[in-house]
Order: sequence, then C-alpha cells, then structure tokens
Amino acid sequence: MPKKQRNGLKPPWVWARVIKACTELGSTEKLVWLEHYALLPVDRDGGARISAIGMAARLGLARVTVERARQDFVCWGLLVRRGPDVKPEWFPQLPPQCRPQCKVLSDDEVVRLAELLDQHIRRAGRRSHAERRWGGQQSVTDEGDNSHEQPYDWFPESPQQTHSATSETPRTHSHHE
Repeated sequence: MPKKQRNGLKPPWVWARVIKACTELGSTEKLVWLEHYALLPVDRDGGARISAIGMAARLGLARVTVERARQDFVCWGLLVRRGPDVKPEWFPQLPPQCRPQCKVLSDDEVVRLAELLDQHIRRAGRRSHAERRWGGQQSVTDEGDNSHEQPYDWFPESPQQTHSATSETPRTHSHHE
C-alpha cells in the first residue's frame, strides 16, 4: 500500500512510465520530474523538499533549468508546490485523465496515457521547441549555449509566468549544465 501523503496517496511508480513515454517532455524535464518523485519521503507525510540548487547539483543541471522545469510542471499540473517560499514541498502529479488505474500497464496502455498527457501539455500552451529554447530570437552556435543566462517569457499572454527558456538545452559545452 502506498505511503499516505498530505495531498492523498503517494503516486504509484507506474506514473513514471507515462512520464517517460510522453513525447512533449524532453529528457531533462523527465529527469527532473522523476527526481521529485524519488525524493518523496518514505518516513513522513509530505512532498519532496529540495531547493532548485540542490536538485541541480544532484542531476548535473543548471539551477535555472530546474526552476524552468518546475514552473512548467506547475503550469501543466505535473507538480504541485505547497508551503512557504523558503522551504516548499513538491508533489509530482499527473492530470486525472492520464493516471493509470492499475499497477501494471501494457505497452499499449502506456502509449495511450502518454498521448493523453501530450495533448494535455499542448492544450496548456506548450510553445514550439525553438521558441522555448531561444525565445524565437537566437540560435546556439559552436561558441556555446548562452540560453541559461537570460530567462525568457514563456507565456507572454499570462502574467503569472516569468520564464520561457526550455529545460532542455543543447549540449555544445558540458560545463553549462
């Protein structure tokens, strides 16, 4: 039986198969969501308690990459933030229509649920890959990727969102992430 969480039951691990099969999420986004899941406590109620800097260090990413992924996940309903600004708790989620109803899924069922998640993310306003990565303004050259230096406005029509660069950055120089 899953451990009881403050927001209900701890999500079953089978949710990870849906996340991993989702084509709208990049590998970095998947890694960040899965790390939130892995950090859910087993000895107490509550969510994953880790700063963006801490998670970035654990995963070998830039802090801004984790922050952007978290903002996107909250927007898409894939992560819930609870608690104070200083030490919030993070709860991985799936939209209700994308949640498996059993602990063992066939490959066909994983694909079906992942397609529903893809549709959900697109409806929530996911922008094209180039717009997310460079704000539609610049490209990456062999000189290096500087997209981590400037946050872009992901959803200009929504004042609540403040960043727009993707959490998946091309690897031209590994020292950036």
